[in-house]
Amino acid sequence: MTGHDPGEDDQAQQADSRSLADEARRLFDRPPPPGYLEEWAAVLAAPEAEESSDVASLLVFRVARSWLAIPTSTLVEVAESRPIHRVPHRVGGLLRGLINIRGRLSPCVDVLRLLSIDVAATGGEPGEGRRVVVAEGARGTGWVAFEADEVAGVHLVPVERLRGLPSTVERAEGHCEATFRWREQTVGVLDPGRFLDAMEAFDR
Repeated sequence: MTGHDPGEDDQAQQADSRSLADEARRLFDRPPPPGYLEEWAAVLAAPEAEESSDVASLLVFRVARSWLAIPTSTLVEVAESRPIHRVPHRVGGLLRGLINIRGRLSPCVDVLRLLSIDVAATGGEPGEGRRVVVAEGARGTGWVAFEADEVAGVHLVPVERLRGLPSTVERAEGHCEATFRWREQTVGVLDPGRFLDAMEAFDR
């Protein structure tokens, strides 16, 4: 009977690490996609909206058929869709993999699983508008990202338009703190603290 050699696990982990490092180098060295620099130059050149306690600045996005929003104060950027690189031995949890943002590998979380949204039940097509939403972690540990099937931009919503949570906000209401109506849709406003804390829990 042959015993298990712990050295084999070490060698496998070292091989995985080398593979991940090689993949990271390829990502860092590749040129930015067409239009990426121009798009962000225009965003950065735009004047900032005046802050007001009577208005909530929210990024509105769609995941499956659920329309959701998150305060822009928590965001780092919205980027075009790009490859997500699986992490060896990390399958089945919230973590989908690592994603390259400005040459920095950041964790990308499975937001469908996090919000308990059943795609088979809710449907919704990803389409060509899929984007990567990057936020600053609630614990100050770095950036965390997730994929949205569609991003409808930043909206300034008067706070008097924010309402309670109807049952139509799917099961994502566990992370929502309010709703508002937009284009005949009910949009769930994510509680940034609770949502980002759950995002960073991918490693638990």
